[in-house]
Amino acid sequence: MTRKYMEAEKKIHEKYLIDKGLPIPDIRNLGRPPKWPFAMLQKNDSVLIPYGTPLQVERKYNNMRGAIRNVRLRYNRQFKIRREEKGWRVWRTK
Repeated sequence: MTRKYMEAEKKIHEKYLIDKGLPIPDIRNLGRPPKWPFAMLQKNDSVLIPYGTPLQVERKYNNMRGAIRNVRLRYNRQFKIRREEKGWRVWRTK
């Protein structure tokens, strides 16, 4: 090892304290709570997602589809979406 490398390594050791044998704490925060209850739906359950304002309809639909896709991939579940008078109805089919 070169002298320059050894000096740099010494500075790192002085800056950080290395602890050994500490247990890993449990996870306290699992992120933000879900916006929609798709992961909580049982087979053949459904939920109505209201449209919102006319300017939000397309954006809300795309966000909802993304959330359904995440639940589908993570938990191996299937969903069906149908348009109703007051919003979208989402069924869990598998």
